[in-house]
Amino acid sequence: MTTFPRTAITLAACAALSLGMAGCSSDEEKAADSASAVPQVSAPPLPKEPTFAKTSAGAVGDVKLVSCGLEKGEQTAKLGLTNSAKAKRDYSIMVIWLKNDSGTPRGSALAKQLDAVPGKKIELSAKAKVVEKSDR
Repeated sequence: MTTFPRTAITLAACAALSLGMAGCSSDEEKAADSASAVPQVSAPPLPKEPTFAKTSAGAVGDVKLVSCGLEKGEQTAKLGLTNSAKAKRDYSIMVIWLKNDSGTPRGSALAKQLDAVPGKKIELSAKAKVVEKSDR
């Protein structure tokens, strides 16, 4: 006499039960259930795209890119920073290497400067591993 393992019998019973249950519902009930499962959402219109001045102002205008390699591998971005405020200011500057004028990053680095004195030019650098030749 051949005996089946309990696992095989349990799986067969579950399969039969699920097939039997699937056969109990009508096509109309299935259609109603699938239609109600997807919520209908309406989003408000997007705001108008903002415009910016042609020249940078404030902290953005305080940072100038001096040089930056674009090749694959270890690269260093050299930056010039001149605090335009009337008081000391802290800076955190993210440098991102991009591909094909897109938003696809190929590398990134962070340069920090605490207590930058107003009007004094400071040289900074940010080192990164660039994973693929970048365009900018």
